[in-house]
Amino acid sequence: MSERKKKFILKGILGDYSQSSSETLFHCPFCNHHKKKLSINLSKNAWKCWVCDTSGKKIFSLIRRFGDQKDISEWLKLDKTIKIDNFDQRILEMFSNKGEKKVALELPNDYLFLGRKDLSNSYAAINYLKRRGIGPQEILKYKIGFCPYGEYENRIIIPSFDEQGDCNFFIARTYYDDSYKYKNPPIAKSKMVFNELLINFEKPVIIVEGVFDAIRAGNNAIPLLGSTLSKKSLLRKRVVENNTVVYLALDADAVKKQNQIIKNLLKDNIKIFVIDTKGYEDIAEMPKSVFEDRKNNATEVNSDFFLINEKLKGNIYEIRAHRRHPHQKPKIPQGISGSFWTALQNA
Repeated sequence: MSERKKKFILKGILGDYSQSSSETLFHCPFCNHHKKKLSINLSKNAWKCWVCDTSGKKIFSLIRRFGDQKDISEWLKLDKTIKIDNFDQRILEMFSNKGEKKVALELPNDYLFLGRKDLSNSYAAINYLKRRGIGPQEILKYKIGFCPYGEYENRIIIPSFDEQGDCNFFIARTYYDDSYKYKNPPIAKSKMVFNELLINFEKPVIIVEGVFDAIRAGNNAIPLLGSTLSKKSLLRKRVVENNTVVYLALDADAVKKQNQIIKNLLKDNIKIFVIDTKGYEDIAEMPKSVFEDRKNNATEVNSDFFLINEKLKGNIYEIRAHRRHPHQKPKIPQGISGSFWTALQNA
């Protein structure tokens, strides 16, 4: 009965199947081969595509990547080999809205929309935006305004709206050379997704550091408002529950923090691409054409070779082998295979 129910769930996710002995054959969602070459063995709890060679030791990894929250919940009820008290329990909690409190915020009383035609004191604000490559189209799309006086005097205001269209945050950036560049509201960034109203998590998202980076990156770009992604953040929840493909484009000086984000998302079985940002202070300083070219040539992160790739780039701490004597062979760290360690040492 359990096996029949599992096949029913898999059919809903992967489509019709055929049976060959103990193997259940589906069309592969990774290579989209026209024949059913994705072999799933329910008794061994393993799967493999015989065309693209993509494989996994747990069928649940397929459910988590290509199914929806109902599929995941139903599968967890059937698969007794999964320890629900660990990662998968956190997944279920992420799919639940329990404890997810709505962040409500009002824009400053002195906020004026820069798209208005009757403004007479907006020259400095408009000129600042022009220097940053932001024009009427972006002003309209992102509802960019400014405050000519009050608590946020002489600051550009870029509001954020949640999926219901209510304001949940805003950034207030001075358009003069003040030392105090940003003056933002005291709202926990982890509890909201900046401009979620404009984001479609069913399509790839671009994760950047700042709001001006997101504007330069274009559609479906989300600013972290920093360079970290908390494991309990609403943004991570949205990415995981939608199995969203992620393009990471943090500043070149935030490599270690970017690597931490990559490691956490790989644990969630999220497909990740890294955009090269070298040569520019941030994305906002990068010409639009350059960004588009680099996005089109972004590097997909392979979890098996992530450490090797980063070592080649010199972006992670060197793994040192401790020897008592120079002639002794380095000790292989626990949890790393011999072939992997050899490749890492020779990289």
